[in-house]
Amino acid sequence: MALSTILLHLRTLLAACDSIIELLHMEPLGGSQIPASGTTVHTLQLSGLLTGGGGKILARCRMTFSRGEGVTLELGVRGEKQEACQLVIAAIGG
Repeated sequence: MALSTILLHLRTLLAACDSIIELLHMEPLGGSQIPASGTTVHTLQLSGLLTGGGGKILARCRMTFSRGEGVTLELGVRGEKQEACQLVIAAIGG
């Protein structure tokens, strides 16, 4: 498992979810793409397949929102290959 913490300069958890999904082109699991209204903490869960032999990837995106700083993201990635996990984290900027 690869893990990284990143500060996103976004104004809402929903905007963070939308941006992460669009950037990674992964599928959200269990409706996790929609944070509860009024919450400051959310977990987005994603699933995908990395082409070129990278295999299956699962990502857990734990987010907290602070009015002064924006969204802080803790990204955990599991995959069949460690290189694929590192590639997903690098795509976000970690």
